[in-house]
Amino acid sequence: MRSIGRTTLVRDALASSAQARDLFVKHGIDPEIRCVGIYDINTVDDIEASCHVTNVDTLIDELNAALPSPAGR
Repeated sequence: MRSIGRTTLVRDALASSAQARDLFVKHGIDPEIRCVGIYDINTVDDIEASCHVTNVDTLIDELNAALPSPAGR
């Protein structure tokens, strides 16, 4: 995955790194438990309204920082 943005599906964001779920939890949501249905069909942007998560941009920045480095770099 290149980067995570507001249009990234929650399931893809969760699969992006080993730390992703912990980062969501840090921001007030465990997508695998809370807000049933967001895991498969919703984007990161959707959790702001649907699950009352604040600072979605900070979450996105942290998810991107946790992405594994491309091989060979």
